[in-house]
Amino acid sequence: MNAADFFANHPFHVRVEEFSRRIFAPSPDGSFCESKWYYERARGQYQDARALLTGAQRRKFDTEYPKQQLISKTDLAKVLNPWRGHPDIVSKGSQKNFAEFATEIGRDWIKQSDSFNEAFYMHAIAKAIVFRETEKIVSEQPCYEGGGIRSRVVPYAIARLAHDAEKGGRFVDFERIWRTQQLDFNLANLLTIASEAVYSIIMGVASEIPNPLEWAKQQACWNRVQSLRIDWPDDWQDALLTGEDQKETKRSAVKDQRMLNGIEAQTVVVKAGRDFWISAREWGSAKRVLTATEFGILDVAASVPVRIPSEKQSLRALESLRKLHAEGFQGGLDLN
Repeated sequence: MNAADFFANHPFHVRVEEFSRRIFAPSPDGSFCESKWYYERARGQYQDARALLTGAQRRKFDTEYPKQQLISKTDLAKVLNPWRGHPDIVSKGSQKNFAEFATEIGRDWIKQSDSFNEAFYMHAIAKAIVFRETEKIVSEQPCYEGGGIRSRVVPYAIARLAHDAEKGGRFVDFERIWRTQQLDFNLANLLTIASEAVYSIIMGVASEIPNPLEWAKQQACWNRVQSLRIDWPDDWQDALLTGEDQKETKRSAVKDQRMLNGIEAQTVVVKAGRDFWISAREWGSAKRVLTATEFGILDVAASVPVRIPSEKQSLRALESLRKLHAEGFQGGLDLN
């Protein structure tokens, strides 16, 4: 089992998968023909889902989830890591890049899981669009010679643009990219300038850089790219968001996710039913692993549907249930 398979059941991937099955992407042409991006949490999931369908069902599936809007978890790591300042890690290949990504996401999830909300998902898809469009930009450049060098230039170009934008207190407008499902001319132009600049560093002089593909895997390459002078257009920051704009978007998204988590917890508690919570409460009491507060919370949950616990109480009930599971309770409620 590789790292990508091992990390597939982490709550981060489960949440992103849920977003991808629920959230429609805006139609680029403004029509009512909306579709979704399909997040493939497990390898072969997309093809397996299609294989189970009849002809008519498969055509509907293909309309709802076009193949060009399929994104795997290793793809996600590849398109997000340049924005996290790791183009050198991306250049090391899918498995090493994913392993690094999994470690960082795992830490971030523990710190603030609510930051991985609908806005995060839509911005992640926007970053996938940026990555794929930058691949086209690099392929169309006269200096491009093939040989796999595009896989190095693209993450470096994106990382350098993100680096310089953030240094100037500006950020790419991912909301706009999500709404239009494409890049605007100004952003495409900035990525063209960035890709041309980093190409020269990655390729270098033949005597100095005998193997550009290997050179791009090194932190030293990223250090040199960061120190490279790039002559951005005078008005280049006008195409970007200010830091305050971005902060407000993040604050609103975290608040919405917290509310959504509370509603989801309440739904889980109610659906589990009175008998389930009575069983959990009695097991915890018999094993003496519940505090008085936890016992009281489960007592409220055990009174559904006569009494419906609040969203906050529901979150506490699920926390108590996780504790019981850790102690050996066998109640069959999926908390992933």
